[in-house]
Amino acid sequence: MSKKEKSLHEKMKNFFGRRDTTPVNFEGLKAEPYVVSLETMKDISSENNVSHRIKALKDLYEHVTSKLLVENAVESICMQIEDLLNANQSVETRHIVFQFYCALINGQLDHLYATRSYLFKLILLHNIQDDLIPRLDMLKALTQNGRIISYFEEEI
Repeated sequence: MSKKEKSLHEKMKNFFGRRDTTPVNFEGLKAEPYVVSLETMKDISSENNVSHRIKALKDLYEHVTSKLLVENAVESICMQIEDLLNANQSVETRHIVFQFYCALINGQLDHLYATRSYLFKLILLHNIQDDLIPRLDMLKALTQNGRIISYFEEEI
């Protein structure tokens, strides 16, 4: 190797090589699962009025997008807020809930498991015309803009 090639080779080796500051057993960032408190679950439940529930959802929004939720938390949240999509709720309320579902999907996409089919059925069976755009947004989130349809191929 010539001196130029060797120096380029050394530069590349130094650039991609292990640094003294990088631990040998570094496995990436490990996030502690976020536990949704019983108080928060109570705040989003049907025991409270709609405005209180929407405020609690907005508070929970940041956590579901940025943190990994503990096992079964997604299912519990979905069960607590499903009644907010009924026809007797205002259009604004339903749209906020759909936005929350989109955030929940985007934040927990790799950990949805069985909830994925529940959310897909929710999109299919929700027949309120005013909610078409939020439903499509939710479908886009659930399928990652149509890239992942293997879970829903038969229904689509």
